[in-house]
Amino acid sequence: MQQDIQTIKGDIIHMRQSQARVEHDLSGKVNALFDFRESQIETNQRVSERLERLEAKR
Repeated sequence: MQQDIQTIKGDIIHMRQSQARVEHDLSGKVNALFDFRESQIETNQRVSERLERLEAKR
């Protein structure tokens, strides 16, 4: 019985460590996606402005 309890405690510790790693990796990926999104918005705005200037020249 004592052995089973120790095994369960070890499994819980392992699961907590795994969860912490997943959360850390996921937060980094979410931040990267957010940064990319902001960069893409800026690029789209610049392209849109250039297209408007080209259309105004016609």
